[in-house]
Amino acid sequence: SPVNGMCGITQDTCRTGSPSATGDTASPYEWTCSGQFGGTPDYCSVPTARIERREVVAGKNALEEKVKAAGPLRGLLTIYDISLDRPDCEPPFCHAHVMKQYVLDMGIPEENVHLIPDLPTDPAILEKTLVYSYPTSILRGMFGAFPWHPESLHVASAGNTESDGRDVWYRDNPNWSGDGGAVKWSNAMNSFATGRVIMAKYAVQDTDGSILPHEQNVKCGQAKEFCYSMFAPELQDHGTSGASVNLGALAFYLFQLWDTPQEVVGVLNTCAEDVGEPGIDEEFGRGIVSVVCDTVRNRERGVVASSMQTFAASPVLNQMVGGDVAYMPQSLTPRSLPAKGRFRPFYAVRGYTIETATGYLGGQFSLRGTDLFFSGGTDYTPLGVRSSLLHTARTPFTEFGVRRNLLSSGGHRISLLGSYGYSERSSMSAHVKYLGGRYGYRFSPASALSLYAGHRSVHGSLGIPGYRRAGSDVVPFTDSTPEVRLLFTLSR
Repeated sequence: SPVNGMCGITQDTCRTGSPSATGDTASPYEWTCSGQFGGTPDYCSVPTARIERREVVAGKNALEEKVKAAGPLRGLLTIYDISLDRPDCEPPFCHAHVMKQYVLDMGIPEENVHLIPDLPTDPAILEKTLVYSYPTSILRGMFGAFPWHPESLHVASAGNTESDGRDVWYRDNPNWSGDGGAVKWSNAMNSFATGRVIMAKYAVQDTDGSILPHEQNVKCGQAKEFCYSMFAPELQDHGTSGASVNLGALAFYLFQLWDTPQEVVGVLNTCAEDVGEPGIDEEFGRGIVSVVCDTVRNRERGVVASSMQTFAASPVLNQMVGGDVAYMPQSLTPRSLPAKGRFRPFYAVRGYTIETATGYLGGQFSLRGTDLFFSGGTDYTPLGVRSSLLHTARTPFTEFGVRRNLLSSGGHRISLLGSYGYSERSSMSAHVKYLGGRYGYRFSPASALSLYAGHRSVHGSLGIPGYRRAGSDVVPFTDSTPEVRLLFTLSR
C-alpha cells in the first residue's frame, strides 16, 4: 500500500518515506521526504533550531503524530480573533482563518477548534473550552474581561513592536501611566498570578544556528515568568498572533494528558528549552516551548499503559485454559506419536465484526503430563492485548506455551501455565509473557461442566502507532488478576 512521506523532527530526517534533497546548508535548510509505493511527498524546512550543541523542536513539536495516537480529543480550543467580524473576512486569506488553518495543520481536529469574533457568552462554549487563544487581542486592555472559567487556560499574543513598542511589559512604560494604567498593570499581574493566563512570542534562528530575539516582537520584560517563546519559521511573519495559536495548540494537547491549567503551565515550565541569558530572562521569558520532553513522554506512556487490557483472546492461552478453540476434524488428527506422545492441531476464527475476522492455526503436543502449544496468525488485538488508543490493523503474531499438570486425580487438576508471544508490524510491536496457576474440577467423568479457578499475571510491552513515531517507542504494562471460569464443553 502507498506510504506518504512525513517530515522528521530533526534536519534531513523523515518519520516516514525516504529523505532526499538533503545537505542544504543555507537557511531554511530544505529537504524532501519522498513517498513510497505511490505515496505523496512531504516538503520540509527548518524543523529544529540549534542552541549551542542541543536541539530544540520547532513549533509543531511532532504534534500531528501525537494527536493521531491520542484518539478522540476532549474539549475545545477556542480562537478569539476580532478580524472575523469584518465583512471582508473570507477564508482562506483573512487573518482569523489563517490562524485556524495553522492549528488544523498542526494536527488538531476541526471538531475541536472553535473560531469566534468576540468574547464567548454561550455556556456550552464556556464549559467545553479548555484553551482560549487571543491572536488579535491587545493584552494589556483585556485583563478583567476574560471569561474566567476555572478549567480554561488563556494564551494571548505578547504584542508586536509596531503597535506596542519593545518595552511594553515594563511597569514604567507610558502605556501603564496614570491611575488607569496602574490599575491595568495590577490587573495584568493578578491575572498572570492565577496560573490561567500566559502569553506567547517568537524567536528566530541566525545563520549560525543561534537563537535571537524577533525584532518585531516585544520583550517579555517584567512579565517574563508568564511569557513563552516559540520557534516556528512558517508562521512568525504573522507576529505574536501566530505564536498565541501555536502555543494554544500545544497547550490543548497537554490538556489531553493533564487536567488543570496550572498542571499544563507547570509542564510548559518544566519542558521549556532555556535560551538567551541563563534562567528566565526578560527577552525570551521561560524559553522555547517543547512538548517532546521526558515529562510529556512519560505521561504519554502512562496513558497508553492504563488504556491496555488483556483478555483471553490468544489461541494458546485459550487452548491451555480450555477456552473456545475449535479443533481440526478427527480424521485429520493423529491419535499418537512415538514415546506415547500426542499431537492435536487446532484452528480458530474470531472477530468483533466480519471486517475484523481473523484466523489462527496451531497445535498441541502432549507428553507425560506436559503440554506444548504453538499458534500463529493475524489479529486486530495481537496476543490478547488491546488498547483504546490502538489503531485497527492486522498484525501477524506467533505464540508458544507450556502447561505442566502437577496433579490429576479423579475430577481434580492443578496446573502451571506459561506462554510467550511476539508480534511485529511496521508501526507496532508487542511482547507478552503470561504466567498462571489453575485448579480445575470436572463434576463427573461424563460431565460437560467444569470449574476452573486460578490467578494470571501478564507482563508485556506494546508499541502504539503514533506514540512510537513521537518518541514513546515501547510502552510496558502489567495485568495481574484472579479468574474463575465455569465451562461447558461440547463433546468432540
